[in-house]
Amino acid sequence: MNKTSDRDKMSEELRKYVVEEVMYDLSVLFNNMIQAIKENEDFTYIRKICSAINLLGQKQYVCWEYLDEKFIDSIFETDDIDKILLEFVEKDEGRSVDSVICKCKKDSLMSKYKRIYEQSVESYRNAQYELAIVGFTSVLDGLLMDVSKKTDVSIRKRVNSIMNKLCIQIKLENNEIAFITLAMTFEKAMLIFSQSKSFNEKEPKTLNRHWIMHGRSIREKTKLDCIKVIRMVYGMLLINTMDIEDPPILCD
Repeated sequence: MNKTSDRDKMSEELRKYVVEEVMYDLSVLFNNMIQAIKENEDFTYIRKICSAINLLGQKQYVCWEYLDEKFIDSIFETDDIDKILLEFVEKDEGRSVDSVICKCKKDSLMSKYKRIYEQSVESYRNAQYELAIVGFTSVLDGLLMDVSKKTDVSIRKRVNSIMNKLCIQIKLENNEIAFITLAMTFEKAMLIFSQSKSFNEKEPKTLNRHWIMHGRSIREKTKLDCIKVIRMVYGMLLINTMDIEDPPILCD
C-alpha cells in the first residue's frame, strides 16, 4: 500500500472515530430523553410527534421546526414522504431553503469552508446536484471534525432540563419540542448517512457519505437530496450553538 493510500485510510478511520464518538454521546443522551417520554402517559402528544420525527429521521431530513398536527398527519397518511417534504420546501418558492443557506454561511464555524460552500450553493442553484452534493458533504465532514465533543455540556444541560419537566409533568414549550425534533432527526439522519457500506454491495437507496466521498455513488442526485445535506449542515451548527429559542412552525 502506498503512502497516499495509507493517509487516506488514516483520515477515513479518524473521521469514522469522530462520527461514532459524537453520535454515541448524542444517542445516549437522546435515548434517555426519549425513554422518559415513552414512560410518561400524560405526554401522548409528544409521543405522536416522536413517531413523526422518527419517520423524518429515516428519510434523512433534519428538522428543527415545531411540527403542527396537520403536518404530522400528512406524514402518517402518505406513502411518499419525500414528495411531501419537497412540496413543503417548494411552496414558498424556495425562500425557506435560501434562509437556511444564508444562516449557514453567516455562522463563524463556516468561515474556513466558505469557498467550497459557496461553490456548492451555486451548483445547487444551477441544478447541478451531483456537484453540489459532494461539496455539501465535504463541508459536513469538516464540521463534524470541528464540533466533535465541544457541544456535550450545552446538549446535556438542555436534555436534563427537558427530562426534569417530563418527570414532574410540566408541559413542554415549543422550543423544547423543537429541540427534541432536532435531536432525534439529526441523530437518525447522520447515523444512516455515515454508515460504512461495502462497495461490493448494491448502492444504498439513502444518501451515504462513504459512497459519495469515494466517488462510488452513481444514483441520480435530486434537489431534495441537496436540501437534506444542507439541513444536516445547519443541524450541526444548531447543535453547536443550541440556538432554537424561537422555532418556526412547520405546518400544512
